[in-house]
Amino acid sequence: MEPIQLWRIDLNPPEPRQTELERWLCPEERARADRFIPPEIRRRFTCARGSLREVLAWSLGCRPQDLRFAYGEQGKPVLADQPELRFNLSHSGERALVGVSWQRELGVDLEHLRAGVDFRGLTARFFSEPERRALSEVPEPLFPREFLRVWTRKEAYLKARGTGLALPLADFAVPLGELPSPRELTWTRDRPEEAARWPIQEVPCEEGYVGALCAEGPEWHAEPVLPRFWAGPGVAVEMPNGCQDPWLRTP
Repeated sequence: MEPIQLWRIDLNPPEPRQTELERWLCPEERARADRFIPPEIRRRFTCARGSLREVLAWSLGCRPQDLRFAYGEQGKPVLADQPELRFNLSHSGERALVGVSWQRELGVDLEHLRAGVDFRGLTARFFSEPERRALSEVPEPLFPREFLRVWTRKEAYLKARGTGLALPLADFAVPLGELPSPRELTWTRDRPEEAARWPIQEVPCEEGYVGALCAEGPEWHAEPVLPRFWAGPGVAVEMPNGCQDPWLRTP
């Protein structure tokens, strides 16, 4: 079984690169980008969608602008002409994460750690009882990161299944703590067989970001396609500010 490919994207590249990525968008994507009033939100959307098209085109050997997307009932995108190539995109702050797999449903989520968020309140409102109980023992300085670990894993699971929030976040529980290899859900309210069907894994990220991957079926593994940021076919750029490459960390 081929590994699940993970690509990471810098959403604030040089302006010539931004112009190149915008060229790949279809009219509907450009219209959607134009509805974003803050320029940085428009830029992030454009760079995320343009890079997604490049990654998928690289995998298929076609041109980015030739890809056509279709959408499921809950809005999950698929390739209209190549539905066997499964993918998922998440972006937060100035970074994006793309997962790609042949024949295997998957979901990814990426979150930027921000100050001023009521993480305790969100935990009480959205998480399951096992998760709330486990998080209650986490010291305050560590709580924001542990909250985002749970949040990204739950979001990745929902995106893999393609249900969106039609499935309440409190109806299942994900494993906590470090997760360098796939592990199954720890609890589900109505369908216990789902626990083993959708293993979840942490995605190593640079400081300030937390990521997760969920994919269907047993015995899969994921790996980065490039050791640096994707910057077009065959091109990778250095990490900003000279920070260490998180993909090269060992568990």
